Amino acid sequence: MRRTPFIPFVSSLAASLVVFAGAIPAAAVTVVHTCGQETTGPATLADDLDCTGFDGNALTMHGGTLTMNGHTITGGFIGVSCDKSCKIVGPGTVTASTFAGVNALEAGLKMTQVDVTDCGVFGAQVWDTATISGPATFSGHGTAIRVGVRAKLKDLTITGNHTGVEAANNADVGSILVQGSTISGNEAYGLLAQRAIKMKDSTVADNGRTGVLSGLVCDKKSGATLVRSTVTGNGTAPECGSGPVCADVATCNKRPRVKTGSTCGTSYQIGSGNPGSNWDVCTLD
Repeated sequence: MRRTPFIPFVSSLAASLVVFAGAIPAAAVTVVHTCGQETTGPATLADDLDCTGFDGNALTMHGGTLTMNGHTITGGFIGVSCDKSCKIVGPGTVTASTFAGVNALEAGLKMTQVDVTDCGVFGAQVWDTATISGPATFSGHGTAIRVGVRAKLKDLTITGNHTGVEAANNADVGSILVQGSTISGNEAYGLLAQRAIKMKDSTVADNGRTGVLSGLVCDKKSGATLVRSTVTGNGTAPECGSGPVCADVATCNKRPRVKTGSTCGTSYQIGSGNPGSNWDVCTLD
């Protein structure tokens, strides 16, 4: 009698699952080509998007990831607006928006290798946490980067703005971590936070008022830590001395931690008056 070959049930099921899994379609990628366009999920720029004179958002992202492919978004009230947490991947440039280059409304932002230049108020305004890495340049803004919760910044050049980085919100929890970056030549402050500021392998120099100011909220969670970093030459504005006290590093109730391999020029104890007291931790104190 001829025998019928036995086919194991598990192997048949596995084969069926492989076929089924392979049949799942990949998420569609939206090509951005029109000013005012809205996207959900993955999106990409195939060409530059010029929205000069456009009074809306050049692009609104309802979450997802935008891949810029080396292209530029120009103009709009906001260059890229995110109403859910979003990600922007360069290389690419966002420039000349009348309000903000990138705005994450009640959301967080992750952005890599995107230059943001010459926007009216903010380079990037992020209501939650911003994780921004370069190499990338932020220049020509009122405030280059403003966050509500925490700024995590790496390999950035932030120069030629009114203020470099500001971290503040109504919950008084704003803090900054910056690595491998240069914050210099800004009209007022370099780094300004309600609570802690930590620098690693970074330089804050030649800003008009205070280079590193931590302590808009005076409590044990505020303070400044310098790790292999340099904070010098700040306080160049004409009003320094006659009006606000300017310094390289200013903290409220905790002595700045200037670790081995770091240097600062001057320090100031916030709230100690004018000329006030220093912390005796910098070379010119």
